[in-house]
Amino acid sequence: MLFPTVRYGENPPDAVATDTADSLVGFEVTELVDEKTVKLWSRGLGRDKEWEFEEVIQKIEQILSGKSKKLAVSPYPKNMLVMHTDERNLRWRLRSGELSLKSRLFKKYPHIDQAYLLFSYQPGQETYPYLELKFLP
Repeated sequence: MLFPTVRYGENPPDAVATDTADSLVGFEVTELVDEKTVKLWSRGLGRDKEWEFEEVIQKIEQILSGKSKKLAVSPYPKNMLVMHTDERNLRWRLRSGELSLKSRLFKKYPHIDQAYLLFSYQPGQETYPYLELKFLP
């Protein structure tokens, strides 16, 4: 449980919060997106990316690896990574279970204690939907 005391402006991490034990926790925030698709949309040529399961896994692993390297200089004993995605096809396929990450174990990276995949707000839901990524022991 985290208290709402949040500081911004450090980099890394992007934000810092205080947990229930009064310890500081670093938060790194990033986006899970297909850069090629974003470029096409910016030129008016976009279509939703059709993500394959292995592409999703590779992209998440790439983000975890890069952010862990970045967080190596974080002064906090615990760091969390939040990956937001608003890609419609990916969001629907992950939330529907068509692409399931529930049983997937990701490599443990040394500077990330927890990682979450956060989705955009869905009308009729009380919170923003998310998946917690599970790491190998």
